[in-house]
Amino acid sequence: MDYKEIGRRVRQRRLELGLTQEETAEKAGVSMSYVGQIERGEKLAALETTVRLCEVLGVGLDWLVYGKRETRCDRTRCAMIRDLMKLIEAYT
Repeated sequence: MDYKEIGRRVRQRRLELGLTQEETAEKAGVSMSYVGQIERGEKLAALETTVRLCEVLGVGLDWLVYGKRETRCDRTRCAMIRDLMKLIEAYT
């Protein structure tokens, strides 16, 4: 998994939407410096944060990780992923 490419895609999509790092961070519930670290490929966001970023950016996990825009992340799909993550956490 290429952290720099993931970060590049986050930045690219954020700019396409006309969002600042601060706006993106606020909507995703993380700090602006964390968004910067993700965009520079210095950090890989936790799964829950990645899902929230997908919601904010309106993209699917497949696009964020692999660069494929075949699937967009709608609110229902992202909510289902979040619910699934909570179930997994409850049983681990």
